Amino acid sequence: MLFMDGTVAVTLFRHVLTEENKRHAYLGWTDSPLCPEAKERFETWSRALPEYPFIFSSDLGRCLETASILPGGNALKLKELREMNFGRWEGSIYEELKNDPAYQVWLNDPFTAPIPEGENYGQFSERVMHGWEKIRTILIRQEGTRAAVVTHGGVIRQLLTRLAPEERPFWEWKAPHAGAITLIWENNGFRRGERCTLLLEEASTGKLSG
Repeated sequence: MLFMDGTVAVTLFRHVLTEENKRHAYLGWTDSPLCPEAKERFETWSRALPEYPFIFSSDLGRCLETASILPGGNALKLKELREMNFGRWEGSIYEELKNDPAYQVWLNDPFTAPIPEGENYGQFSERVMHGWEKIRTILIRQEGTRAAVVTHGGVIRQLLTRLAPEERPFWEWKAPHAGAITLIWENNGFRRGERCTLLLEEASTGKLSG
């Protein structure tokens, strides 16, 4: 994919589907192996991608393994790009949590209700945007114009909520596994911390049906 001179393009990749994702488990700071079939599809698709001079990744294994498939150098690990910490709900599915009163409160108001032994949305949002500012600072200082960010579904939704050209609520953004969403800025707008001017979405390549 070619971009015009005078622009900065940052592609957000969600990690490849994992075994725990197939169970629809809450997978925040714990980890899970990538699904082999999904990984193979992503490897095949990624061969056609351009080389990324800068790759940033969550420091969790599922993202680092996905990042290692992308063409380019080693990924810079950023803990700020982790998924939300689901605390004592980590690894559980809805059926196991549905009778937990704290879980029901959170489902009804996920933006203000706390997660037991985990993060609330405000903490998560602040952390993610701090990580984004690290990325932006590095690209500005090193005059980077193209980068990949490998992270999680919640992180991508948060970044799109704050950076996409049009404003949409958090849950209206889609972030499929192994999908790629490219945000494009004019150089000056990127330096000023503005929303991007163009957004390009790629179809997911690593998602399995069911």
